[in-house]
Amino acid sequence: MFINYSCRESWTVDYRLGMLELKNPDIPITDPSSWEKTGPVFSGLFGTGHCSFVKSPDGREDWIIYHSKKSAKEGWERDIRVQKFTWDLNGYPVFGNAVRAGEEIRRPSGEMKLKK
Repeated sequence: MFINYSCRESWTVDYRLGMLELKNPDIPITDPSSWEKTGPVFSGLFGTGHCSFVKSPDGREDWIIYHSKKSAKEGWERDIRVQKFTWDLNGYPVFGNAVRAGEEIRRPSGEMKLKK
């Protein structure tokens, strides 16, 4: 089990995601020593945070939805971004690099095309 969280100052380029992993499912999750902290596990050119995870419409792909600053200038100018991620052989998420503002991405698998 993993918990992803935002860390660092959210108005700066240092904003990023960290991750907690439950060391053993048989020990209490309320005990802080039950968790191992790693990270950053996802960061971007101008800072990324506040993530959620969804499946593609056909359930074959995993996607991360997050927000990122639009420039290096400190402040709150952000946009929402989405991109596919994968899993490594040990079952850990591999988020890759954050997409740049305006970068075109392919659509999730199973997404219906609109009729004209």
